[in-house]
Amino acid sequence: LGSELKALKELVESLPRSDAVAFYDLALSVRDAALKGRRRAVSTWARGVALDELVLAARARVYELADDKASLSRILEENVKWRLVDDALRDLGGQHSQQQRRVLVAVPDEAAAAALAAYLSRGGLAVMERTFLKFLSRHNARARALEPSKRSPEHALLLAQEAELQAAYAADASSSGRGGAERGRLAVATRDQWVARDDALAEWLPDAVVLVEADPDLVRRVEAYAARREATVALYVCRCDES
Repeated sequence: LGSELKALKELVESLPRSDAVAFYDLALSVRDAALKGRRRAVSTWARGVALDELVLAARARVYELADDKASLSRILEENVKWRLVDDALRDLGGQHSQQQRRVLVAVPDEAAAAALAAYLSRGGLAVMERTFLKFLSRHNARARALEPSKRSPEHALLLAQEAELQAAYAADASSSGRGGAERGRLAVATRDQWVARDDALAEWLPDAVVLVEADPDLVRRVEAYAARREATVALYVCRCDES
């Protein structure tokens, strides 16, 4: 039971923190590992309807197959937290802003920092297409090894998607995605980088702080910093209503 709950916890925690492709990849790995007997504790539900339905729901956020399986539509839902950060930065750097604000974005770890930097510099669609292409390059390995006549319609469509995305990136490798949206003076820091400093906010001197994850300790630090500074410090906390 403990291992089963651990697997479910991993999926639940990943949902609001991951984009659709990453979550679908995780759901596939949990199901495949269970079916191969690597996670015996989850096999009771992994071999049943529950995980199959989860995988199908996760896939629907990445792509949809036509009823006749003759075509495929990319959905590619992005990480909702990155969209919330983007909205906050646009709000802070709106047309009515009289000056550029120093903005600090706090993320959980280095991986999140790199992902957010890519999202902000290239845009959500470009990042998601790149992520999907990386997924396809791995996921399609088995289909590529099959003779064309033995591939399923879905395999053929996914191979076509991979070829299409590879051609698009080859033709426009220097694409910048978003096109230089104004974001003021922006710093991205992990939680560890923040708490490792005695007074990180006094070093960074932000006018606004965006917390990707709700963190009471960091909120208190922002409040104390604002009190010492005797000035208003805008605070945004990214929260998913259904998470």
